[in-house]
Amino acid sequence: MKYLIFTGADKNDLFGLLMEDLKNDARVTLNPNVPQIPDNLDFLWRLHHKYPLPFQNIWAKYAPIEEKIFETEPYCLVFNNVSICRFEPSLLIKWKKKYNVKLVLYLLDVLDSYYCKDVRRILAKTPFDKIYTFYKADALQQGFTYFDTYYSSLSPDKSPDAWSGTKTDLFFWGTDGGRRKMIESVYDVFSAAGYQTNFGICYADENSHKPGITYNQPIPYPEVLRRISDSRCILDIVGDYSKGVSLRYFEALTQGKKLITNNPLVKDMRLYNPAQVLVFENPSDIDPAFLELPFENSYNSEFSPLHWIDHLI
Repeated sequence: MKYLIFTGADKNDLFGLLMEDLKNDARVTLNPNVPQIPDNLDFLWRLHHKYPLPFQNIWAKYAPIEEKIFETEPYCLVFNNVSICRFEPSLLIKWKKKYNVKLVLYLLDVLDSYYCKDVRRILAKTPFDKIYTFYKADALQQGFTYFDTYYSSLSPDKSPDAWSGTKTDLFFWGTDGGRRKMIESVYDVFSAAGYQTNFGICYADENSHKPGITYNQPIPYPEVLRRISDSRCILDIVGDYSKGVSLRYFEALTQGKKLITNNPLVKDMRLYNPAQVLVFENPSDIDPAFLELPFENSYNSEFSPLHWIDHLI
């Protein structure tokens, strides 16, 4: 069986990067494309899918593949909640009936989130053979299959002007999302102890910026990886909207970094090591000396999507 994985990288390059380990796997074809609905028809598409109107199969022609590929060998089509959004359910049903293709969906966000609003509509119409989720609660409540995540061993792009060696002790870059006060409090703990930090808070109020923190300057994910590679430790703060374990956990383990987080769910994760991962409730509880404690990084590609494909087989 061949695996055609629609990564959604055209919408967000992060989802393509997560699958990098599979790019040389003969079983797999990575497709970054999503159905491209013309701008002048976008409103009509949304209207058509907001209500149970007839003739929705007219949108099938925008699929980014030709179905003739299914005529020679069996296929499994794999989507995530980004790449599936504009695929026409009636087309997927047709392929399933005519060519017996397998349909797999991996949810990289919780089912009741804004990022899965289109998925909820598609799930009501599409008979997926398997649905995976990174979120244990969704697996239990919805009958999905839990799989913590897939995460490739990504090498940060080292341009000639990039930093060399460890330049900072603690790294954080992310949105405010109700987390700003705690982020700034952790910054105060480590800056007062003399540690070098690299903090950025995006989409924050323009007033009362704390010196030493960068505000409202989003950076692309490859740059996040580069800065992580040049730091000793990553900070992870759970926001009011956060559920499950974020990518910070996987970034820390794959790059051999320490992690400081207020998310207790990491204690249930594979490879959790308290010498490498510090879980706190209040910033005042953090002992900055945690950065100096030795630890053994035991990561050996456990989160690679190569293992996920083996799980599908």
